[in-house]
Amino acid sequence: MKERYSTNLHEEHYFADPARPMGDGIMIRGRRGKIFAQGYVPGGEGPFPTVILFHGIPGNEQNLDLMQHLRRCGFSVITFHYSGCWGSEGEYRIANNLEDSETVFEFVKSCGADWMGFDPDNIYVVGHSLGGFAAAHMMARHSEIKGGVLITPCDIGRFAKMSKEGAEGVHAILEDAQNWLNETSAEIMEEELRAHAEDYPLATLAGRLAGRPLLIIGGTLDTATPPKDHCEPLESALNAEGAKHFKSLRFPIDHSASDYRLALCDAVAEFLTE
Repeated sequence: MKERYSTNLHEEHYFADPARPMGDGIMIRGRRGKIFAQGYVPGGEGPFPTVILFHGIPGNEQNLDLMQHLRRCGFSVITFHYSGCWGSEGEYRIANNLEDSETVFEFVKSCGADWMGFDPDNIYVVGHSLGGFAAAHMMARHSEIKGGVLITPCDIGRFAKMSKEGAEGVHAILEDAQNWLNETSAEIMEEELRAHAEDYPLATLAGRLAGRPLLIIGGTLDTATPPKDHCEPLESALNAEGAKHFKSLRFPIDHSASDYRLALCDAVAEFLTE
């Protein structure tokens, strides 16, 4: 089920000094073939609390600075590429993103502390853009996930509703993303989203998310996924569920927090370490 390879050094040397931080390329066997991933581990004796980091669509912004920052704060971190993007095999579909997320989650739990320092009993999820959608669905499906952070999330499940309201942001995202992805198109993804209009919106997950720590970061300058359409529906649903461990922040950032990276990294790390 799982395969891996070392990207930089020979294995016998790469893992020889557990006191040093390390990183490793990882190949995970998914249903459609290889899923390529990267793992970072702090120095010292594990296991370490573990973050699964989800990138967006198509994944140009991978938030590797956040990954490095979380490692410095004592977390093991793994990020990966969904099927059909950046070398991972198979066709790109929204449903496949969710399935790949399950595959990576099971991989992290099966590895444990004997390799990469993953702690199967302390797993967190962090997602940016469409990765926020995937992270929220993962957290809703697995009560053992301790908490999560959604960074300028793309509530792509609301595509059908937003289209009727004249909000074309998601359509523009898919139109651009199709050029980077394998065996898909904006039309294919939009049809898929219409078929899942009842179960993909993040607000439908509120009852399962309300009891655990969740941070939602919206960008007041974000024109790709404005908080009104992509943060507030879930936030309102969480408040209606009486969520006590839910926190919402608004930063003066664009979709990728281009000029706010240090503050963003600090906010995510502080929330998770609390």
